[in-house]
Amino acid sequence: MKQVAFEWSRDRVDFTFDGKTSDFAPDLAEFLRRLGEAPHDIVCEATFESYEPDKRQKFIEECKRLGHSLRVFNPRLTAYRRTAAGIPKSDANDALVIFHIAF
Repeated sequence: MKQVAFEWSRDRVDFTFDGKTSDFAPDLAEFLRRLGEAPHDIVCEATFESYEPDKRQKFIEECKRLGHSLRVFNPRLTAYRRTAAGIPKSDANDALVIFHIAF
């Protein structure tokens, strides 16, 4: 399964397939479209679960329908790793850090 990590904010989704470079999509639907047809192992922070529950639920259902695996973990780990590595805070950087934590 291909791997991808993302950081979701209200106005965009920053993501990475390799942990080296990031890209962004304007929303979760476009993010899923960019994954293509192959199932992915998708990882994000648990904060993904805490806001906009309708959008979140639609995303979870679509991931399931498309055969993606969706995993979440505590966002404190992202902050800890980012700070320890001296990486500036940004959603794009957090997507990279999430990738390295997960994979």
